[in-house]
Amino acid sequence: DRVVVVVSHDRAFIDEVCTDTLHISGAARRLTASRGNYTAWAARRAEQQKAWHRRAALRQKEKERLEEFAGHGFRYGGSSSQINMMQKK
Repeated sequence: DRVVVVVSHDRAFIDEVCTDTLHISGAARRLTASRGNYTAWAARRAEQQKAWHRRAALRQKEKERLEEFAGHGFRYGGSSSQINMMQKK
């Protein structure tokens, strides 16, 4: 087996020539390998990014839901009347 590294901005050329794709991510600071041409890699990457954004939206929604309870002062199932009694002391 021989390895040839091709760097190009011509997507049609890369699709015809490449059998494997290496992606260098500056944001994640990692190198990922993928089987297939550029078009297949781009489709997989788009799906991965959509899934990541969906998970991020769910995390944000859960965070906001939990933050609603953070300012209430309820601890271990305490009721508002118990809290009022503690504040009067």
